[in-house]
Amino acid sequence: LLAAAEAAAGEAGPASEAAAEAERLLAGVDDVRLAEFLEALRWLGAALTAIGEPDRAERLLERGYRVALACGQAHLMGLLALGVARTRLAAGDPDGARERIRLAADLAEHTRSGALAAAAREAGRDVDAHAAGYPDAGRLTLLSERERDITALVGAGHTNQQIAVRLDISVKTVETYMSRIFKKLGMNSRTQVAHIVGLSSRQ
Repeated sequence: LLAAAEAAAGEAGPASEAAAEAERLLAGVDDVRLAEFLEALRWLGAALTAIGEPDRAERLLERGYRVALACGQAHLMGLLALGVARTRLAAGDPDGARERIRLAADLAEHTRSGALAAAAREAGRDVDAHAAGYPDAGRLTLLSERERDITALVGAGHTNQQIAVRLDISVKTVETYMSRIFKKLGMNSRTQVAHIVGLSSRQ
């Protein structure tokens, strides 16, 4: 939970440290006991995806999915599958993301979970927009809170130097955030980022 909170606050370094500690603790737990910690794996996967480490996130989420399957925890299977879908999308594999979303949708129907079904539909829309290359403002939800702050400033026309002064961070830190933002949004220019911020504001 600490890793997820740090990631949501845009604190990638502390998030990565907390995630590493959580991974170390979970590595010592066998699959039988891991059933007690599936929510922890889900939050940890979300944190790692948010700080731009989808491969690490996917390994943990897949392990959690296998344990949930063995224990018959269908609802958690669906949530973990959606977590894997996000890692697949972040890694540029929309087909792999769609496969996991379909699985989550089937599990939502099986468990009659409206919330899981809605989450699967939203994830499907994100993947479709990403694969079609459309500027989908919903992709901003992939960003941490600090990354969203920076994209808002980019959308307002601020340079990296101006953003650094405004947020009281170094220019190098802004550049690191911009690299993560480009990767998560599947973009390679500030103009594209500014466009998606404008689209989000209009929506």
